[in-house]
Amino acid sequence: MKQISLNGPPATGSIQLDYLTWAGVRARLGFDQSQRSKTAGALAQCYREAGLRSLFASMGFDWRAIAAITLHETGYGTSVAAYHNNLWGISYYSKTAGKMLPYAYDTMAQCCEHLLKTFAAPRYLEAMMHKANGPAFLDYLNGAGYNSSEAWRKGVQAAYNQLLQAS
Repeated sequence: MKQISLNGPPATGSIQLDYLTWAGVRARLGFDQSQRSKTAGALAQCYREAGLRSLFASMGFDWRAIAAITLHETGYGTSVAAYHNNLWGISYYSKTAGKMLPYAYDTMAQCCEHLLKTFAAPRYLEAMMHKANGPAFLDYLNGAGYNSSEAWRKGVQAAYNQLLQAS
């Protein structure tokens, strides 16, 4: 099993993300799709308990920006991709289906690893230079083509603002 080391909580010093699944997180934290602000608060708690908050913060990210992408890309936890532990809507083009399809992961750790590899691409260099500033990071990601639609930009900014209020 892969462990992700952290420079902070929890007390053990590392998190075993390989055991965490989105379905388990949703069930334990009681996500309520009718109240997006409540979902934002539950996701903030999930990021804290799963060590994602500390993990991204230790890498210099504003963790709320990463969590805002999770909220928006999963439709506040309701998407099929989320149930396959794809927290950031990472997709690929399927020639067979003739369209973009979301990746499916066994664990949230696999998806986290894929996201970090995605951010390492040269087109995201400018965004990565602003990773500590959530709103700027999200704008630069949008401009670099992570998702270049205005609706995406507005959606993740709204989710970011909800996370600011919830945490």
